[in-house]
Amino acid sequence: MFYNIRVILQGMKRVTLFAALLLSILPLLSIGLVYAQESPKLVISQFKITTKDGQFFMLHNASDEDIDMGSVQLVYYNNFNLADATSSKVIGLSGNLEPGGYYLVNDGPYTLCYQMIVNSASLGLSSTSGTVVVQSINQAGQGQAITTTQHDYISWSKAEKEGVQQLPENNQSLLRRPVDEFQHPSIPSPGFGSWIAVSQSINNPCALETIQINEPPQVIETSILLLPSTPPPVTVLGRMQTASTGGGAYMPAGNIGLMTPVINELLPNPGSPQTDAEDEFIELYNPNSKSFELTGFEFKVGLNSKRSYKFPAGTILEPNSFTAFYSSDTNIALNNSGSQVELVDPFGNIINTSEPYGKMKDNIAWALANNEWLATAVPTPGKQNIINGEATASAVAAGSSNTQRRTTGAASSSDSANGVLGSDAEQKVADIRPSTLAGVAGMALGYGAYEYRTDAANKFREFRANRSARRKAGS
Repeated sequence: MFYNIRVILQGMKRVTLFAALLLSILPLLSIGLVYAQESPKLVISQFKITTKDGQFFMLHNASDEDIDMGSVQLVYYNNFNLADATSSKVIGLSGNLEPGGYYLVNDGPYTLCYQMIVNSASLGLSSTSGTVVVQSINQAGQGQAITTTQHDYISWSKAEKEGVQQLPENNQSLLRRPVDEFQHPSIPSPGFGSWIAVSQSINNPCALETIQINEPPQVIETSILLLPSTPPPVTVLGRMQTASTGGGAYMPAGNIGLMTPVINELLPNPGSPQTDAEDEFIELYNPNSKSFELTGFEFKVGLNSKRSYKFPAGTILEPNSFTAFYSSDTNIALNNSGSQVELVDPFGNIINTSEPYGKMKDNIAWALANNEWLATAVPTPGKQNIINGEATASAVAAGSSNTQRRTTGAASSSDSANGVLGSDAEQKVADIRPSTLAGVAGMALGYGAYEYRTDAANKFREFRANRSARRKAGS
């Protein structure tokens, strides 16, 4: 009994020591929880303070959740040292920003080069000194306490100041670093990272270049429109550059955030009684569930010297539609001996292109199917493409290795459907080296030896025993 009491007392002593130890580290744990921070959900990815051509802030949703921008504010102070600030203002935002999306707050014309939400506002930020804080306002319910969450901030100065971002002397903007593999800003905590000065390329408004003394410019490419595989949601808030306000090239407002149209089919050599001058066509597909305006866009046709057709103002592609543009309207011809078509945006960027084709026979179309360009004997202007298995290399005259490669692929798929090994597959078999086959055979033999090693050993012992028995019998 005394032994049991002693064990109990020792156990209680251990519990007491553990409790004391736990109580001693709780303050440290609480401090760690207070100072532990998640990566900010909303970060500043680019900004411009110089007043020429307007000011702007670009925000990026770095989280995997939608952000209600109606609860987000830009809080501006007119000094990088808040103790010395003499004025401040709050710029309220609105809309819904999807994961990975961008949100532009601007007070001047801006070339929209990728999916974003646009909210034009009067900024009026000081180019001498200032701070902008990105924060969210949180309230659990009506009448409840209001709290704020700081996402990110930036302080700047015209003069060089320690710990403060110095503004460039010219009309450049500042781009956030570091970035992840998708070129999105990757910031572990508010205010973290560095900035590089960038400006729009003279030849391409949607290419940013850094200006470095005695070194060639480093070009950072962006795309004026989304790729066809990119989701198209967008919200446009407030004013933006239009034909009447911006002057020069502009992107139709309704296109912002939409996917680029796709060149889907070409007919270079219509069969009789159709003619090249009237019945050649270039077909575009609009992958969006909204209309796409082609004002300012153009076709460029040719491999070396190019001919162009600029779409008249107000040309519309209906949602999810196929639209054929005939030579009778465009007055541009597709060369029967080989050519290519490019779709160019109002700023001169090539946003979509067909693959080059070779010499085409009568009434053979060059069509897109599952990201492959194939020759087909069934032209389908204004409709979904039909790839006819009969349109093999024999339907396309020799002269383009690219065309032969593509049409061979179509024939192979047709032959495979009939149980016949296509020429592509035959070539792949022929390309297998004898050394490769020998290696595979060696591996198979090795595996067999390992798998049946016990049986082989027993057989070997049995063979030796039988051989000894035969020798004794012979003697």
